[in-house]
Amino acid sequence: IFYLVDPFYTRRLMSPTAVGVLYGLQYPSVNAAVALILLNLLEVLATVRETQKRIKAAEKLKQFLPRTRWAFSVFTVSEYATQIMADALRGNGYEYNWLF
Repeated sequence: IFYLVDPFYTRRLMSPTAVGVLYGLQYPSVNAAVALILLNLLEVLATVRETQKRIKAAEKLKQFLPRTRWAFSVFTVSEYATQIMADALRGNGYEYNWLF
């Protein structure tokens, strides 16, 4: 959103906190997208009939996927929360070594 408003933050139309948070949200989004792609590929491979006949571990993979989705949801929410908190602190001028 801020790319459309002030991409280089030269006119300072938005607060630094909002710019930092909006800029930082792209990283957890990319991580979530890659993880979803991998989980969907695993599910496709587990449900293909030929794969089930050849690999007996496909049943174990089917049991694994629901637990993986739960863990994915928890990790994604915590990653977004951490990113928003760090960007908000940076935008408000806090300079801790662990923020960079």
